[in-house]
Amino acid sequence: MPEEPKNRVRTILLNIRESAVELQDSAGEMEGLLSIFLEGMASRIINLIDIALKEL
Repeated sequence: MPEEPKNRVRTILLNIRESAVELQDSAGEMEGLLSIFLEGMASRIINLIDIALKEL
């Protein structure tokens, strides 16, 4: 993949990861099953993005 598109993809992934971290933080302040679900989903998104970034 040429460098410019790769940098755009990296930027997009980093933005999504930042949003997932914010979601995880917000869910940690909530109570109940929804907060557990949101924290788990955000954690999974963060992990998948970290894997994708390593592959770029």
